[in-house]
Amino acid sequence: MCGLGTMSTPFLVNVSEIPLIILQPESPPAIYQGSGNASISVQASGSGLTYQWQEYITSWTDLNENEMYSGVQNDSLLIVNPVVSMNGYRYRCVIDGQCEPQTITDGVATLTVLLPVGISVNTNKIGLLAYPNPSSTELHLDFFLPCAGNLLITLQSVIGETIFFMKESIMNPGDRSVSLNTASVKPGLYILVLKLEDDNNMMIATEIIVCDH
Repeated sequence: MCGLGTMSTPFLVNVSEIPLIILQPESPPAIYQGSGNASISVQASGSGLTYQWQEYITSWTDLNENEMYSGVQNDSLLIVNPVVSMNGYRYRCVIDGQCEPQTITDGVATLTVLLPVGISVNTNKIGLLAYPNPSSTELHLDFFLPCAGNLLITLQSVIGETIFFMKESIMNPGDRSVSLNTASVKPGLYILVLKLEDDNNMMIATEIIVCDH
């Protein structure tokens, strides 16, 4: 004997996708110091994706949003006005989604920062040491001058604004020390540049400085 059956109400089933990398980040074109920005992007698929860019100097570390890095939790990372001391830094992106496992890009993307033609980098000969870093009220610089020449010391923002400038004419070779007053400098990231000019060439040393009051 047959009767009237019942049918359940239709309902929608959502199936989430695991994170998958479609296109690995590529190394940005080489850039000259002070000439602009570098951008690195990743393409991925999946449900509810989140991104975290990392930088490799001696180990992989998460990047934070600041004056130098923009989009650290997006699919495209912008590096603002990189300096030559960042040459060779590598970048990768950790991607999470609604489904495990997370996926990580290959970490091959490498930043190349050059100095303008005619300027040679000789950081090792100058041997710049800046401390304490982060700096609150005073920044001490220890460095070695391999030859006599004009010394220019500049502290600038990551967008190229000069915060401090000092020129010492004809400094003799040897170990030297200079102290800079940073008490009035706003908290943030800055670029310290030492230039030694003689009759034949120019030597440059750069350092990333953090001011934190």
